[in-house]
Amino acid sequence: MDTDVAGWRLPPELTLHDVAALNEQDEFHRYELSPEGVLTVMPPATTDHAAMVSRLMFWLGESMPAEHILHGVGVRIPGPLREGGRVPDLVLLRDAPAVTVWLPGRAVHLIVEITSTGSQIIDDMIKPREYAAARVRHCWTVYPDFDRSWTITRRVLRDNVIYDRLDDLSLATLLEHSAAELLAEGWSAPA
Repeated sequence: MDTDVAGWRLPPELTLHDVAALNEQDEFHRYELSPEGVLTVMPPATTDHAAMVSRLMFWLGESMPAEHILHGVGVRIPGPLREGGRVPDLVLLRDAPAVTVWLPGRAVHLIVEITSTGSQIIDDMIKPREYAAARVRHCWTVYPDFDRSWTITRRVLRDNVIYDRLDDLSLATLLEHSAAELLAEGWSAPA
């Protein structure tokens, strides 16, 4: 990829290799590529967002192997004409990871996306559809509430095609249970 003084000179059609190079060269932003070829640039996370990533990472680590919990890695998203790539806030892998920039969806057991004001539509509508196409079994979306609490929407893949919405849990309810329990098929929050 060529660079010049004013910034990057991008090729007319970006590849995942190009996007990985952008992510490697820019420590302040995160780059993703939709399967339709749309490049998304995300600013650095707020402190609330970063703290939630850390909190969930530590919580996952209480019942899952630490080497299976990753932050800031890409997931390949299949498309009709090309592959895209998303960089979720957290992923839980099925097995120990291979060394790669873009993981295949079948290697990922859980994706966690933490929304922000500017990303809520993409995180709530577009990314779950893409993660379902990549056959990621579980997809959780975390929403900040006005009172600085958090709500987690849990989805599970049905027929390798679409997510079923399981429930919406408060962060407090989520943290009362182990990740292993919440990722078990058929579990639902107590009424």
